Amino acid sequence: MDDGQLPGGPGTRPFDTEGVPARKTVLVENGVLRNYLLDTYAARKLKLKSTGNGAGSTNLYLAAGRIHSSGDHPFGRQGALVDAGTIGFGLVPTTGDISRGAFDSGSRKGNRLPVAEITISGNLGQILQQVEMVGNDLAFKDATTGPTIKIAEMTVGGT
Repeated sequence: MDDGQLPGGPGTRPFDTEGVPARKTVLVENGVLRNYLLDTYAARKLKLKSTGNGAGSTNLYLAAGRIHSSGDHPFGRQGALVDAGTIGFGLVPTTGDISRGAFDSGSRKGNRLPVAEITISGNLGQILQQVEMVGNDLAFKDATTGPTIKIAEMTVGGT
């Protein structure tokens, strides 16, 4: 979802850099791509209408799920990494390959330990197919955000 009209959102704006009014755009619905974020040039090339994204995304987010994602819950099962944040840029948009630094806390034999200076990697398309749960903890701290998600399997490297 991208919502340029989200009340109090960090990326909220009345219109984009081309003067097109901001709006809410559903990008993916039930796993199906529904729309693109378009400025007037891209919209004209695709024979579509601008979505008011001449300056890029506004409040871009994954909608919250129904799973309570705090405390002891399936999100933090034994042996799982509970990743609270990523750093850096490592996405190849043409292939979907991703490699990002990650940090926060993990779980080892039921004990939570701090985790820093690790790398998570894989193919974004494959990672998205392995989403098992979506949490209900969506918070708009940044213009691009999402709730906690549980991925079945992912490559993690570091010491």
